Order: sequence, then C-alpha cells, then structure tokens
Amino acid sequence: MPANTSQIASLRRSVGLEKDLEILESHAFHLDVFCSVCCSGFKVSKTSHASEHVKTAKHEKGIELSKPKQQQLRLHPKKKLKEDSFNFDLADAWISAGLPLKSLSDEKLRSFLETNFSRVLPSPSTLATTYSDWAYQSKYDNLKEKVSSFDNYYISFDETEFRGEKYYSFLIGELSASGVNRPYLIETTRELESPNTEMVQQKLMKILSNFQLVSDFDKFRLFMTDAASYNILAAKNLKSFFPKMIHVTCYTHLLSRVCNEIAEKNEAANEVVKFVKKVFEKCARRREEWLEFKVGNTPFPSPVKTRFGTWLKSVVFVSRNWITLKSYLETIKDSNAAKNALRFMKSQNTLNEFAEVASLEFLVNLISVSEARDFTIVKAVKQIETIVEKLVDLKETGNKTADAALTKFTKILDKNRGITDVKLNATGENIEEPSEMAIYAFAPATSIDVERFFSVLKAFLEDRPCILEKTVDKLMFVRYNQHI
Repeated sequence: MPANTSQIASLRRSVGLEKDLEILESHAFHLDVFCSVCCSGFKVSKTSHASEHVKTAKHEKGIELSKPKQQQLRLHPKKKLKEDSFNFDLADAWISAGLPLKSLSDEKLRSFLETNFSRVLPSPSTLATTYSDWAYQSKYDNLKEKVSSFDNYYISFDETEFRGEKYYSFLIGELSASGVNRPYLIETTRELESPNTEMVQQKLMKILSNFQLVSDFDKFRLFMTDAASYNILAAKNLKSFFPKMIHVTCYTHLLSRVCNEIAEKNEAANEVVKFVKKVFEKCARRREEWLEFKVGNTPFPSPVKTRFGTWLKSVVFVSRNWITLKSYLETIKDSNAAKNALRFMKSQNTLNEFAEVASLEFLVNLISVSEARDFTIVKAVKQIETIVEKLVDLKETGNKTADAALTKFTKILDKNRGITDVKLNATGENIEEPSEMAIYAFAPATSIDVERFFSVLKAFLEDRPCILEKTVDKLMFVRYNQHI
C-alpha cells in the first residue's frame, strides 16, 4: 500500500480525521499505523482496517477516558513509540521501584491508573518488550555520557552465588574532592564457570572499551575487589595498562575475615551459637517465649554467613545473657539443639572462650561503621590504628583470641598495600600536587555497594525464578541506576 496522497486522505476520512496524517514510515503493501487514542499500533493494507480498529473496545475505551475533540491516527513505526513519554516513564518507574510489570494486569490497579490518568495503559507485555528496552537503553546512554565527564573514577568488582549460579557485577563511581558519590552499575552477568584472572581482566577491559574509557587510562585510579588471589593477579596485570591505578581490597571484607578466624579458633563458642540458632530459627513460639522469659530480653541476633560481623554479634549476645539463656534452655525438653547447647555451656573451656571473644565486641561496631558509603580509606587507616592498639592491649592480658586476631589482621594488611598507598597519596606523602591529593581524599575503603546490589539482585531472583538472563541484566541496570 504505497503512501500516496489519495490513500492517506482516504484513510483520514475512514476514521473521521480532519488533520493530515504524519507519514513516518510506509511499505509496499501496508502502512504502519499508531493510534494515540488507545496507544496501540497496527498494520493497514486497506482503508477498512482503520475503520475496524476504531470500532474496537480498546479504542472506544480510550475515547471515553481521554474524550479528545478529534480522534488522532498517525503513521507510527514501532521505533517511534518511545515518543509516548508516559508509557516510557511508567515502565521506568515500575522497574526502578522493583515492581513486576505483570502487576499492571491487575484489573483494579489498571482501572485506577486509567481512570486517574485518563488514558488506556499498554499491556504488560508491551511494556516488557518495548518500553523496558528503551528504559534500559536510555539509562545506558545517560550513564555513558555521565561517565565520560568523570575526571577520575574507581571501579568495584565482586561476585556472588545464588542457587548454584554465579553472578559478577561491576560498579563505577567518580573520585571527587567534594565527597564520596554513589556508584553506578555498569554490568552484571551470570556465568557458569568459576571466576579466574583472565575472565576478570577480559570483562573489565570490555566494559571500559564499551564506555570508551580505555584511551583515558590515567583516569582509572582505584580498583576495589575482595582479596581473592585471582583478583590480586588480575589487578597486577591491569597495572600495565593503567599505571595510575591502585588496587585496594575491601576493608569490610578484611574485618570479616578476622571474625572468621576468631570463629575457627573458638570451636566451643561456635558450637553454642550454632545450636542456639537452631533453637530459635524455625520456631516463632520459642522466640516469643524468650522475650517473655525475662523483662528486657531482646531477640537473638541470628548469625548469617554472608552478613559481616553477625557471628561475633551473636557471641556477644550469648555472653551478656549467659545465665538467663541457660535457664531458658533448661525449660525446653523437646529440642536436641537446646540439650547440645547446654552441654557445651557447662564446660569451663566454653566459658573462657566466650569471655575472650566478647572482649572483641568493639569489632562489631567498627564493621558497622565501615559499611557506610562515606567510609573512606583515610578513615580506614585511622580505624586500623585503633584496632591494632586494642588488640595489642588485649594480647598482653593473655587473651589468646586477641593474639590470633592480631596475627590475622596484620597478615591481611601486609597484602593490602593499596590502602597505605592511597593514604599516602591523600596526605601528600607520596605526591606533591594538591590536585592529585584531592583525588584520593574521598576514595572509598569498601566494595560494600556491590554487596548491597547483590542483596537486591537475590531478592529479585527469589520472586522471579524463571526470568531470562538478559532480562535480569536490563531490569537490574534500570533499577540500580535510577539516580541517573
């Protein structure tokens, strides 16, 4: 159907339009038409097709809601649908809020939105296949422009596992003299293979190439990872491409590894915490009984392996409530976990372990402080001095746990020379230019933002177990980068 003047005029008359149609795209045997009244596109190979569309229930509902003076029918290829900013903004807002697009199929919610916005909403499938892609591309283009304006930047990388699958994520943030800025997600992918040096290098170089950052090699100042050997080697290899880059292993991970060392050295305390966790974990009745057992009782802080410092916090809790907790466990007759916990608690060795570990309670507070986004390497260096001083004092009292913690702490620090290098740059001991010093003044000390992203990602995957990998990547990109 060639788009000549007589055919366009005929098409206008078939739906009662008085204005000329805007010809955006035509084909040999049909026209691509978009109806702005009901936000739907269709093909027209003869004028009767337009008349049939005007009689559809969806079009009539659109007329009733919008009550336009004239029906508006425009030639509109699919790629031009993004001109409808409402649908684009709707998809963007829905995804950013973490809401599934399929929720828009709910009759009551849909009716509420259509009535109050006086328009027919596109179907959830249209939003998912069309507008969500545009929301992703828009965010990607905006981020590309944003990143190109960075004078200096850092990249954080980490990996996690969920239901046997491995996920890798990279975040990028600006190093600014004005403070610590929230980073942006530049990529998250799902992989079958375990991480290795070559994979980390290739993925990072590909990302920098896509964002046209490889040529500006002096801008890449900080690479933040955990202390895995493949990350350390990858950073060492990347140094040849980015000579000003400093590799820093996450400070919060460092403290967490010290806590893991403490748990390994105190097996009896570890067993008590494990059994007490079993007593409360899957029994709401016991949790309520514990709170009512004595005035002032607080809930047991159940340790979680992936949450930094929670094991140490649990030990401190048991130590503070030792007598009350023993009395409560003795009232439970139907739990092997309670019996096993009591068996360990009767030992003098267990009591001694809890006393030593509880003296390291200050680490719990320091871990909490280090998880803040504005926790910089300069602050971390000051905290390191405090930790070493306290551990040395406890070691001198004969505290074997403090001795083991100090040994582990100093051993990890010796491998994390990046923290010292950044600190020396920020204080001017390595460099003399004030502008260079300012770059490192607010360098982040942790990759905790990646961990926060993983928490969001896992919650998302928990609700949508069958979602496609490429869809996950796009939706999480839009959601995490909503502040662009």
